[in-house]
Amino acid sequence: MSSEIGLNDVKPGMWVEFDDDYGHYAGELHEVKKPENLVDVFVMLLGNKPPLYIETEDAGNLVVFLDFGDGYSTGSARNVHVYESKPETESVKQAEDDGEQPFWKGKTCGEMAHLHVKVTYKNGDVVTGVTNEIGDIDNAYCLSAGFSPDEEFFPNERIIESIELVDDVPCTDDAPRERITDITKVRPGDKAVMKNGNKYTVAQVRSECTDGITLCLRVEGFCVVCDWWAEDYAFQYAYHEPYTMADLPKEPGFYKARTESVWKHDGKRWMPVLSHDGTIAPAFPCQSQSRSQFFKTSVRDDRFPFTKVEASFE
Repeated sequence: MSSEIGLNDVKPGMWVEFDDDYGHYAGELHEVKKPENLVDVFVMLLGNKPPLYIETEDAGNLVVFLDFGDGYSTGSARNVHVYESKPETESVKQAEDDGEQPFWKGKTCGEMAHLHVKVTYKNGDVVTGVTNEIGDIDNAYCLSAGFSPDEEFFPNERIIESIELVDDVPCTDDAPRERITDITKVRPGDKAVMKNGNKYTVAQVRSECTDGITLCLRVEGFCVVCDWWAEDYAFQYAYHEPYTMADLPKEPGFYKARTESVWKHDGKRWMPVLSHDGTIAPAFPCQSQSRSQFFKTSVRDDRFPFTKVEASFE
């Protein structure tokens, strides 16, 4: 599998993919230019070229001018990814030759609705998006000849090279991800995936939203960070990143776990107060745990997140 490369390490010959206002673009890097000093930056700006631009050889020598997060000369570039080489794709024909059925085989157009897919055309064009009610992507060439949800989904192999199902929750390690489709359960720090396929970090959440704008999303790139409030209708799903030691409360006090158990934290160690069923934890032997021990058992027992509570003794 081709490794993803940071934008500071891109070189000609690598593979670049990004989204713009018209869809998804993918191609081999033809030229990469970076400013060496402030004079270079000034000259590039005078030529209407932002400090970093990438020129690709495909699609009629398309030139992509990338600036510090605001896009390029012909639109707004989003989700820019660079790889060592072109990521492997499975063509429709090759899947059949190998005896493997593509995921869309045997489905109706209705069953292909509302899926996040990546379509590679035989001319090299690549489009990603969420399918509509009949399995097509709006503003893209029809994926299938079907015109109703009940018809069989069958791609036009004359122009389509492959149709791939984009992973709902991409994982780079073995840690489990919890897919969240209820927007009211999203919390700051989660990754939110929108219906256009873009992924953002959730900066803020309005727990009692009444105007259809619940999530504040953080856009990071090219040394610029900005937050913007997104419309709820654009939300597709979110997922929690794996918990770390930093997610354990540091301030002394009483804390309720997601499992309803209650724990006392004295600043160094954690001690049980109430079990998940509300019964009092045994006083002896006291199951006091160090911070590292408590983190490991909390991940194992799915205690995260913790909420600080007030303890009253009557």
